[in-house]
Amino acid sequence: MKKVGIMTFHRAENYGAFLQAYALSSYIDNNFDADAYLVDYINPRIEKSYKACSVLKSSKNPVKAIGKFALSYGDIRKRNNLFSQDRKRYLKIRREDIAKQDLTAEMQQYDVLIAGSDQVWNLKITGDDYSYLLEDASEKQMRVSYAAGVSMSKEDIVSNHRFRGLVQRMDCLSFRELSTSHIFEELLPGKHISTVVDPVFLQTADFWREKAPDNGASDYILVFIAGKSNQTRNLINAGKKLAEKTSKSVFFLSNDCFWYEYRDVKHTPSISPLEFVRWIDHAYCVITNSFHATAFSLILHTNVYSEVNIKRADRIINLLKMCDLDNRLICDGDIVRNCAISPEEWKDVDAAIEKERVRAHAYLADILE
Repeated sequence: MKKVGIMTFHRAENYGAFLQAYALSSYIDNNFDADAYLVDYINPRIEKSYKACSVLKSSKNPVKAIGKFALSYGDIRKRNNLFSQDRKRYLKIRREDIAKQDLTAEMQQYDVLIAGSDQVWNLKITGDDYSYLLEDASEKQMRVSYAAGVSMSKEDIVSNHRFRGLVQRMDCLSFRELSTSHIFEELLPGKHISTVVDPVFLQTADFWREKAPDNGASDYILVFIAGKSNQTRNLINAGKKLAEKTSKSVFFLSNDCFWYEYRDVKHTPSISPLEFVRWIDHAYCVITNSFHATAFSLILHTNVYSEVNIKRADRIINLLKMCDLDNRLICDGDIVRNCAISPEEWKDVDAAIEKERVRAHAYLADILE
């Protein structure tokens, strides 16, 4: 049995980051003769960004910053506790709280090391931390990426010799975005490069429903905003308009907006990562700027509208085009299409996801079997 270590952002208090980590590790455990663990590496930049004190840096006015901290502290603490509980319940970790100086020794415990998924090769997010490129692994171990995200342009990759060299020494390479795969096909001729779906698509709707606890609500409009977004007001207004047309309630959920913001709409309570799945599953429609909220809407057959006037919109655009649902893309919250996705369209969505799931399984099988 191969021992597999996964380097990703599972420690982030971010729904998508947690769920993709859980999806990949559990899929490997259940489908291969392998024992998969999340390498519990502490990245200082990511750790700081989710602490309650990070709110103090959200405003240049110290009085406003302290006010925001006082108002949001309880919500942030509750959210972080819920994430901590789900980590202990769902994620397999061999050794907790691994600092940079201990990473080499930890990596020696695995036969295969996987970088991904998520934006693990986005140096802006990690604070120029090359650990996620498996810099600390030895030549004896198999080093691969799974659906790794990269934020650098082709020119920046060429000029960053350290980054390019670490990517080049990978035994197997796969990316989530086709455009990224094309860049590395040009830069690393002769190296086989794959494009695979985000790990959440490896697992079926039944898998996610079995894990997700009941939220006690149903048939509502859910507006989910990932991060701070200049589209928040537009998407909330879109949700309110749709709620009026359909006579449904509207709920607002965000990992960066708190109860005292956007008081004209009802906020969901603080929820855990698996409760996030249930909130999407029970919704009549999801309106979002989030890749993973879009992904789970597709998996669970929930009507969805996804905003494209955002940074890194290509991820959402490519996903909906893959499922032949690019008509669910909206700009500035402007909904012009009927909300309900037809049964025939859902059949096409399921077929597209299954095709990509088979492709991703084959990629992992080449590594693990």
